Amino acid sequence: MKTNFVLISLLFTSSLLGAQELVSKKGEAILPETGDWAIQVNAVPFLEYTGNFFSSAGKNTVSAQPISAYPFSIAVKYFQTEKTALRAKATININTITTNNFVVRDGQVAPIDPNETVRDSRKANNNMVFIGGGIEKRKGKTRLQGFYGAEILFMFSGGTRTNYTYGNTFSADNTTPTSTIDFNTGISALTSSRIISGRTGNSFGVGARGFIGAEYFIIPKLSLGMEYGWGMMYDFTGDGQNAFQEWDSVESTVIRTVSRTAGGSRFGLNTDISGGAINLTLHF
Repeated sequence: MKTNFVLISLLFTSSLLGAQELVSKKGEAILPETGDWAIQVNAVPFLEYTGNFFSSAGKNTVSAQPISAYPFSIAVKYFQTEKTALRAKATININTITTNNFVVRDGQVAPIDPNETVRDSRKANNNMVFIGGGIEKRKGKTRLQGFYGAEILFMFSGGTRTNYTYGNTFSADNTTPTSTIDFNTGISALTSSRIISGRTGNSFGVGARGFIGAEYFIIPKLSLGMEYGWGMMYDFTGDGQNAFQEWDSVESTVIRTVSRTAGGSRFGLNTDISGGAINLTLHF
C-alpha cells in the first residue's frame, strides 16, 4: 500500500508540473523522438527507497519482478519513429562457487580428536547467455503511453562443471576415508566411493514472447512503467557425466569410474513475469 501511494503521488505530482504538455517549460521534448535511444533499468529499488523516505514504519517492498532480472540484465531500445522502437536484451552470467567443509582427519590414534580436521572442497563453474530482440509499437499522445509488441529469445548454457577434492585419501590402510557426502549440509561419513567431478550437458533454448504495458513520463525523456508478457520457450539439455573414485583392493590402487547422466527437454507456455515488471526508462 505504501509503495502504491508513492507511485500514485509521483504520477500526480508530475502531472501537475507538466499538465500533460508534450514539451517542458524549457522547450524540451517529453516523449521519445525518432532516432532516440533508451536504456531500461529496474525501478523497484527507487520505489522502495522513496517509500521508506516517507515512512518510518519499516522497510517497504515491491512485489514485482524487474525485466532486467527476468532474466535480462541489459535492455536497450532504438526508436525508428516516435511510435516504433526496436528492442534488444542480453545477459551473460558466469559464476564460480567454492564450498569448503572440514572433516575429521583419518589415521588418528585413539582417542579421536574431532578438532583435528582436513579440508574437503567443491568448486562449481557455470555460465549462461540470454539474448533477445523484437519490435515495440506505441500508442498515446500524452505523457501516458501504451505499448505492445513481440520479441524472440535465445538461451545458451555451457552447463555446470564441478570438481571435488578431499583431505583424506584412499590407501591400503584407509579404504573407506572419511569424506563429505553433502556439501550443502556439511555431512560426512566413511565412503568406499566418492564423486570427484561432474558436468551437466550443454543447454540451448529458443522462444517467442508477446508483451503489453504502459509508461508515464515523469520528466522529459524519463518514464516509469509496467510491462506484462506472455510467451513460449523450448529448451533441451544434452547428456552429462559424473566421475567417481574408489579403492581397488585387487590392484591396490585408486580407480576411476564414470557414469552418464541423461539430459532432457522442456516446453513452456505461460506468463513470463509474475506480478509484472516495473521499469525506469531513460531516453537520450
